[in-house]
Amino acid sequence: MIQIVLFSIIFIITFIIIYLAYIKKKIRLKLRDQQIIIITLGSCILISILFNIYFLDFITDDAFISFRYSKNLANGYGIVFNPNTDNPVEGYSNFLWVVLNAIPILLNIDIVIWFKIFSIILNIFSIIYLYRLGTRFYSDKVALFCPLLYVLYYPIQLWVVGGLEVPLLLSSMIIALYFMFKEMNEKNRFPRYSWIFFSINILTRIDSIIFVVGIEGISILYYLYKKDKSILLQRIISLIIIGTIFSVYFIWRYSFYGYFFPNPYYAKAGTNNLITQEGLQYVLLFGVFTFPILIMLVFSIIKILRSREEKLLKMLLIMVIPIIINVSIVLHLEKHYAGQGFRFLLPSMPFLILISCYSFEVLAKNKDLRLNLSISSINLYLNKFIPLFACFCLILYPLTAPLIYVNTTNTDVNNKYYKLANWLKNYNPSNTTVAFTDMGIIPYYSELYYIDLWGLNDEVLAKNRGNYDYILDQEPEFIFIKENNLKIIKNITNQQKFQDNYSIFFTLELKEINQNLRVFNYNLFIYKINEYSLTNTSLINIFL
Repeated sequence: MIQIVLFSIIFIITFIIIYLAYIKKKIRLKLRDQQIIIITLGSCILISILFNIYFLDFITDDAFISFRYSKNLANGYGIVFNPNTDNPVEGYSNFLWVVLNAIPILLNIDIVIWFKIFSIILNIFSIIYLYRLGTRFYSDKVALFCPLLYVLYYPIQLWVVGGLEVPLLLSSMIIALYFMFKEMNEKNRFPRYSWIFFSINILTRIDSIIFVVGIEGISILYYLYKKDKSILLQRIISLIIIGTIFSVYFIWRYSFYGYFFPNPYYAKAGTNNLITQEGLQYVLLFGVFTFPILIMLVFSIIKILRSREEKLLKMLLIMVIPIIINVSIVLHLEKHYAGQGFRFLLPSMPFLILISCYSFEVLAKNKDLRLNLSISSINLYLNKFIPLFACFCLILYPLTAPLIYVNTTNTDVNNKYYKLANWLKNYNPSNTTVAFTDMGIIPYYSELYYIDLWGLNDEVLAKNRGNYDYILDQEPEFIFIKENNLKIIKNITNQQKFQDNYSIFFTLELKEINQNLRVFNYNLFIYKINEYSLTNTSLINIFL
C-alpha cells in the first residue's frame, strides 16, 4: 500500500511537470493534439512505473559493490573496497554513481529506498526528454512513439530499479543528445548545456568516453565536410571542455589506483580476441529478444537513406556510431557479470529507438491503401505492415516479463545473504577475512575484509584468477564457494593447503533459485579455517 501511494505521488508530480513543459509550450498545436501528447506521455510514465513496481524486488548483488565504495567514502576511508588498505583497487566503473550514493549514507537514509526513488525520477526525465529529442526529427505525434517504445522495452525498466548506474547513464545521454541537436539547430557558437550532460555521462561510466567522443567526433567531421564554421567551433569547444573534465578525473583515478583501466575490465575481458564466444552469444540473444525494434531499425535505415533528407541523414550518422561501439565492446567481453536483462547493451537502446521511429513517420504518410497487387502497392503495404507488426510484438513483450522476473529477482537469495551478513558482523571480529565471489550484499552489510575470488575487486586475481596460492597464503577465516562455481571448487578444494587447513562449516541451501533456474545449484558452501575457534550453532539457528 505504501508503495502504491509513493508511486502515485511521483506520477502526479510528473504529470504536473508534463503539463507545464508541454501544454504551455505547444501553443501551436490544436487542443486535441495537446491532449494526445499529455495522455500519451502520462501513459508512458505510468507504464514505466507499473513495470518498476513489478520489478521492485529486483536488485542485483553487484549493486552493493558500488554501495560499499559509497559507504567507505561516506565514512572517510576514501573510494576503496576494503578500508585501511595500502593498495586501493578500482573495482567499480561508475564513479559518479558511487559518489551520489554516498549522500544517503551520510544522511542515514536507507540506500535501497534512496536509489529506487532516485532512479525512477531519472527514468521519468529520460521519457520526457526522449520525446523532446524525437520532435527534433519527427512530427509531434510520431515522436510520441519514442518514449512508448522505450517503456515497452521492459529490460530498461528492470534495470531502473536494479541498483546499478543504468538510469543515470541513459538519462544523461538522452538529455545530452537533446541539447546537442538543439544547439546545432540554433547554431550557437558556444555549447550551453550538452557538455554538462555528456560530462555527467562519462563520469557515470568511464567507458562512455568512447561513446561521447564518437558522437562529438562524427559531428565535427560532418560539419567540417559541410564547412559550417559556427557549429564546427561549437562542437570542438564542447569536446575540449568534456576532454578537460575527463582528463582531470582520469589523472586523479590513475594516480590513486595506478591502472589505465578499471579493475573489472581486466577481470571481464581476459582475452585478446576481438570477438569472444560469450560476447557473441550475448549479442545474438539480445538480437532475438529485440527483433521487433531491429526490424523497424533496418526498415528505417533503408527509408532514411532513400529519402536523402539532410536532417535524418545527420541523425542516422550520429546515432549509428555509438551503437556500433557498444556492440563491439560487448562482443569483446569474456564475462558478463550482472549482465542479465541485456544491461551491457541498454546504452544503445535510445539510439536504436530514435532511428526505428522513422518507420512510424513512413506509416503516417501512407494512411489510405487500396488492395491491389502492383509493385508500388506492395511497397506501401510493407510501409504500413512493418511498423504495425513490430509494435504489436512490443505490446506482447509484457507477457514474457514473468520469465525475466523469475530469472533475475532472487528474493530468497538476497534475504539469506542479509542474514548471513548480519551473522558475520555480529559473531566475528572486524578484522575477519572472507574469500567469496559475490562481493555485494554480504560484504556491504558485514563490513569485514574480503578477497574477491572473481577478481573484480582484487588486482592480482583479476589478471590471474587461478592463483589459489595467493588466496590461501592470506589465510582467510572463511572461504565461501557457490556450487555453481565449479571451476573454483575443483581448483581450490584440490589444493593440499586447503585440505589440510579448511573444513566445511555450513551449507546454505538456496532452494528458490535452484528451482527457478534448474541448470545448476546455487547452494553456498562455507569453509572455515581449522585454527579459527567458532561453532556453527548460532548460524544454524538463524536459518532454522
